[in-house]
Amino acid sequence: MAATCWGGYSLSGIWADKTEANMGSWDYWVVKLDGPLVLCVPPADLYVSDLTPTSVTLNWTASGLDADGYKLQLHNIATGSVYSKWLPAGTTSRNISAPSLTPGTEYGFRLRATCNDGSTTEWSPLYYFTTPLRIAGINNDWKIYPNPGNGQFNLQLSGLNNEMVQADVFNLTGAMVHSVQYSTSDGVVAATLDLNHLPEGSYFLRLTSGEQVFMEQLMIQH
Repeated sequence: MAATCWGGYSLSGIWADKTEANMGSWDYWVVKLDGPLVLCVPPADLYVSDLTPTSVTLNWTASGLDADGYKLQLHNIATGSVYSKWLPAGTTSRNISAPSLTPGTEYGFRLRATCNDGSTTEWSPLYYFTTPLRIAGINNDWKIYPNPGNGQFNLQLSGLNNEMVQADVFNLTGAMVHSVQYSTSDGVVAATLDLNHLPEGSYFLRLTSGEQVFMEQLMIQH
């Protein structure tokens, strides 16, 4: 930041040279700073927590005292799509979930601050992370076959603790393209998942029964 000398007073009687050798017994000097002192920097220390196939918590350290708010960007590295969100000053985390996230996908997020003088900071460096394909500790008795398939998939689920199973299918952009519920019988589901109406390609299936969650990537080949 530039500075302008406005003047001052010195018992030494020397006004231009303010080195220590030319100071009197007491001196004062007035300096004007050209422009406001803005304590506003990009958010830092980015990291993620609570990462699942379809959700994540984005974390960071807040900017300086003069930030009015933050612009958050979440980049899908594969598709190039960008999710943006304005957040108030002091925010240090944000939860993101489907359809903004899909399993097995690489993302990067970054932030910048809007300062109270109307300016914006630089973007923080992108922090990269990849969502897992499925949640750790899934029940090995939950099976979907054949995969790849022609659009008809057999579900064999056992050890269920809930009376209902929710099946949600997402495309690679994170949009939900099919949703159906199945009833359990003695903790078991044996049913057919009919996706014949969907075009060929890769999809993600999320099965939810109470606190139990199963994620699987499906391939449809007509």
